[in-house]
Amino acid sequence: MIDNPEPTIDIGRRLARAEPTQQFGRRLEDKLVDWLLSDQRFKTQVFRLVDVYPALRSTADRFDHLYSYLHVEAAPRSVRMGLRLASRSDLGRRGAVRILDTSISRMARRFIAGSTPEEALPTLSELWSEGTAPILDLLGEVTVTDRDAERYGTRVDEYLTAVASRMASWPPQDHLVTDHHGPLPRLSVAIKPTALSARYHPLSSDVGIAEAAQRIRPILRSAIRHDVFIWFDMEYYAVRDLTVRLFKMLLNEPEFASVNAGIVVQAYLRDSMAQLEDTIEFAGSRSHPIGVRLVKGAYWDTETVEAAAHGWPSPVYAEKAETDANYEACTSVLNAAFETVRPAYASHNLRSVANAIADAQRQKLPDNALEFQMLYGMGDDLRRATNQLGARTRFYAPVGELIPGMAYLVRRLLENTSNESFLRQSRTHEELDELLAPPGPRAVS
Repeated sequence: MIDNPEPTIDIGRRLARAEPTQQFGRRLEDKLVDWLLSDQRFKTQVFRLVDVYPALRSTADRFDHLYSYLHVEAAPRSVRMGLRLASRSDLGRRGAVRILDTSISRMARRFIAGSTPEEALPTLSELWSEGTAPILDLLGEVTVTDRDAERYGTRVDEYLTAVASRMASWPPQDHLVTDHHGPLPRLSVAIKPTALSARYHPLSSDVGIAEAAQRIRPILRSAIRHDVFIWFDMEYYAVRDLTVRLFKMLLNEPEFASVNAGIVVQAYLRDSMAQLEDTIEFAGSRSHPIGVRLVKGAYWDTETVEAAAHGWPSPVYAEKAETDANYEACTSVLNAAFETVRPAYASHNLRSVANAIADAQRQKLPDNALEFQMLYGMGDDLRRATNQLGARTRFYAPVGELIPGMAYLVRRLLENTSNESFLRQSRTHEELDELLAPPGPRAVS
């Protein structure tokens, strides 16, 4: 053992000492995750079933799909035997469907904070009392009608107002409401530009941006009125530049000169460093700081498949080690810009979190300059560990109905069971030093 390990490894070890959390109510979900880890073919079948399941209405249809998707060779023997027994009677089929309904609902509740603000508030309040602030995320993606876009914008405004009003009376948490730039809002809200216009696409970019801006302005006004931070989510690559344009356009409007807002940089994109540097330059032109959330990226499979289908160069790094290395390169650049931005690191990777802290210490950033963001239902131990070190943490809290949230749920399951994900490596107890080792050759952006 090295007496004086490099700072990242030293900090990572300190974070890893947090006591693991055990929750009895998650045993069924954890068993499903174990099964998903065991066979790629079974994982694919489960995701296909979860994706179509909310659209099935009758018990007969649900059981037929359940049987056809999960009574396969790749499934655990106990699952196949149970389905065969259930298929022999109406009572058995109804029982199997009831079990699956319950399992999917429980899995959804693991990642979705509630279907309404009122339902989510107890969870938000509990985590606030533990020292973690929420980022409210109204589920919904890629609107296809003007009516849906209008409804999404209206609901975001309503949810923002309802939660911010309740949070105002919660006990103060000083480390959550102040950073190196000054006061911070208690509540953050994420918005998805693709849900705010049916024409938010490169082929109709001007119209899409104008429509999205029209629906975002009332949200920004409410954010100023209720002191709320607004995050512009970055979704799939084709609309990345549209969202950058939209963000800059709105924040350049005099009405929103002092709005608390931020944008996302996805480190799995090969040109993410260029976007980060452009964002920092934009921040330097403003009198009010902007937030920059550095993420790895959630659409790797989609981007890779679509690029291959069209014969395009892939916009994302092919290897996870490249993304991890680029994330660390971007971390150093983002930390260096702390005087004009509010750096935020969204990751459940112990190495990435530890490296961000170590780099901030190396560059002598103020203790309250960094923020760490994690998904509700994932990385609870790491969240508690960062809290113990005094870091400011926020959790991404999806709120909404199960059917619109199904795509989100599937992505979380994919992330939770990825062969190369840090969470999976944590579950299989690989050596801590190996998990904290630097990623492969540093990516060049």
